[in-house]
Amino acid sequence: MGLKTVLTIDDDPAIRKLIKSTLERDANIQVIEASDGVAGFEAVKRHHPDLVLLDVMMPRQNGIDTLRDIRQDPEIALVPVILLTAFKEKDRLVPLLQQDNTDYMPKPFALDNLVQKVRMFLAA
Repeated sequence: MGLKTVLTIDDDPAIRKLIKSTLERDANIQVIEASDGVAGFEAVKRHHPDLVLLDVMMPRQNGIDTLRDIRQDPEIALVPVILLTAFKEKDRLVPLLQQDNTDYMPKPFALDNLVQKVRMFLAA
């Protein structure tokens, strides 16, 4: 496996830093960061990451709208996305989770589980 790029989009800098430091322990993963959905969408277009970790609840543009924008852009529509969500309304996520290349993890998450899921997506 060559170098893989993971984009983490989260408004909480502590969570971005935690994800980055955890995933970059794997020499084959580099992590880039964006602090909201608008910047995140631009980063997906610019970097074409191998995987996006996308927070659902964010200011400026939430993760659901950001995912919609990604899926509607033919250049990046197939990029795998894992939604990270603390909100309990899983019903709102169900239609999104029926899309290819889309999964979710509830917050707070165990770092081991996140690493396992990320590796699974990157190996696919």
